Amino acid sequence: MNSLQLLSAVYKFGIGCGIFTIKETIEFFDKVIEELDNPPYEIIEVAMMSKAKIDDIEDKLWEYHGAVDNEYVLKVALSLISKKYIQKEIDIKHAIRCTERLLIHTGFSFEDEYYGLYYLDDAYHLAENHIHHDLRDVVNSFEDNISKYDSYYKDYEEAVNEVIKQR
Repeated sequence: MNSLQLLSAVYKFGIGCGIFTIKETIEFFDKVIEELDNPPYEIIEVAMMSKAKIDDIEDKLWEYHGAVDNEYVLKVALSLISKKYIQKEIDIKHAIRCTERLLIHTGFSFEDEYYGLYYLDDAYHLAENHIHHDLRDVVNSFEDNISKYDSYYKDYEEAVNEVIKQR
């Protein structure tokens, strides 16, 4: 999988679960188009989809990247959630909800490695409403579990740097 395929897959998963907005996705692929001599047609189409539904954008990104290692892309996407949470770009509730959606969307929600993250959406809701669990324990559990994927953020950065040359 080349860097642009990785980024297409990460943005496909990311827009679907709420890591990225349509606007962020369009802006990113606009930059990609500016940098590439011959950008793939699917990427050009994505950049023109500001009024499209998320599902349509996901489909177009899939048309470009095709079959990829979904678990690897999932780990890169989890690293982005962690990074955005650490940098306070998203709050804990949004981070947990994105994580749950991502795991459902990719089909990894009941895999042993990810189950600790998957159940946290319900745990957070119960703790927030003072029904069950301590909110701080849920937050600590999220932070401990999501931090396992922080090392994959470098793969995202390297892919971005390869596709979008830093000036």
